[in-house]
Amino acid sequence: MIRFLVRRLALLLLGLLVASLVIFLVLRVLPGDVAHVIGGTNATPEQVARIRTALGLDHSLPSQYLHWLGGLLRLDLGESLLTDQAVGAALADRNSVTVPLTILSFVIAALIASTLGVYSGLRHDRPAGVVISFVSQALAAVPALWLGLLLIIVLGNGVGLLGVLPSNGFPTTAGVHRWRRCGRCCCRR
Repeated sequence: MIRFLVRRLALLLLGLLVASLVIFLVLRVLPGDVAHVIGGTNATPEQVARIRTALGLDHSLPSQYLHWLGGLLRLDLGESLLTDQAVGAALADRNSVTVPLTILSFVIAALIASTLGVYSGLRHDRPAGVVISFVSQALAAVPALWLGLLLIIVLGNGVGLLGVLPSNGFPTTAGVHRWRRCGRCCCRR
């Protein structure tokens, strides 16, 4: 059993390494140069060269990959090119919203799915069981992103047809402090 787990863990690590290498190489061969984008259309070749040096883009691809992989192993994800904020800090900030939403959605989905699954299983030969089975199969075939957008359109407050659920963001304490500091009428929504 331990050999099986070690083999599976080794395959997982190898898969992650190969996936990271493929993603790294695909991002490098895409057309365009991030140094030109950062420098803008009026950047001189010297400015672009300084940006490439600052970002480490003047090194060989294996050197860039090993530097990136080393940072990843140290949990240093680098800095965002758009916001100059540490990527790890930005992810941690977003997780304060993502984790509770994920847990809540999992609990709700598990409760609904298990209840309807048991009911459908007990009534598999009746119309209600057949309808529940059909609807669950149809919903499983719909892409989650499309279904989410459709539910926002139908159920969202302010934009939705029914307007029964909030669709304008997740409340955080940062928003409360910002409202208290600002005090303008447009921030009181």
